[in-house]
Amino acid sequence: ILAGTLAGFFPARKAVLIRPIEALKAE
Repeated sequence: ILAGTLAGFFPARKAVLIRPIEALKAE
């Protein structure tokens, strides 16, 4: 369970961090 949670959590966390940066680049 823990491994699955981490596997799902980190990509989601990265996406949250990357998305605002890409949004700024797109503007």
